[in-house]
Amino acid sequence: MKKLRFLLWLAGIALLILVLTRFDWFRNFLFEKILFRTERTLQPTALTITEVRGLAELVSAEWMGEVVASSYEPHFETTIGALRSVYEKLRHQPQRSINFEEYWMIVLLRESAGSVSRQRFVDIVRQNSWEAFFKTYEMPLTVKAMGLYRGPRISYLARGKVQAGVDLKKTRRLEYDESSSTLTLSVPVEVLGIPIVNPVFLEAGDPSVPGYELIEGEDLNLGDPKTAEANQKTREACLDKLRQIAVAEMGILDTARESAEATLTKLLSFFSYEGNPITRVKISDASPAASPLPTES
Repeated sequence: MKKLRFLLWLAGIALLILVLTRFDWFRNFLFEKILFRTERTLQPTALTITEVRGLAELVSAEWMGEVVASSYEPHFETTIGALRSVYEKLRHQPQRSINFEEYWMIVLLRESAGSVSRQRFVDIVRQNSWEAFFKTYEMPLTVKAMGLYRGPRISYLARGKVQAGVDLKKTRRLEYDESSSTLTLSVPVEVLGIPIVNPVFLEAGDPSVPGYELIEGEDLNLGDPKTAEANQKTREACLDKLRQIAVAEMGILDTARESAEATLTKLLSFFSYEGNPITRVKISDASPAASPLPTES
């Protein structure tokens, strides 16, 4: 009788277990906690320099601006440089002999000062540095210098966008600080690509639309190689000016660094570095020519 009751008790327990296994929570408890005792944990992905380089370019700052460039600016700068050289020679070596080209430069300087007498011009040169002379007579000097230019006159107003950030393919090394859980990437912060300016002519002025606006065009012969060359160089000068202003005046690289660090901190927080968590990412500039890119073994 006792044996029968024991068998019935076992059958009841088995039936109860069979019924409970229809429920997910019981199956998970039975197999994971009692029978196999397995634990499920989510481990962050291990980060290596290969994964970092695979992220490619990160544009983290951009600036939209406009500049003006002219085909005769290189000529103007060259002429002003020559005038300064002659002026300094007159000031510091008044007794030296002059050649034919320098003579015409002196004539231009004297006429810019108002066609004063020779003695008055000598006194002006002795009493004033080139900077002071140029500041006083900048307008007539500019007019005289531009009068010597022979060639197509092209001036563009260019509106364009400059982008900056980091090209993670150029990452040279990773450094980890355990005390602050900070990962430092050795990678240059730079202007990415060329400024974005649509290669089309715009009618006047919507400042939100990138493009070129022709504000001066004289002596243009579309079939002349000189005109084509001047046109190309003027557009390239616009791109250079946009880049220079973005870097030197607008501080786009500093903004790009801060923004890239914030973005990468969020992105790489899902990774670990040699088993350590990443709570902050910093960027340290690296010269691309400093050393060959390391490879993983």
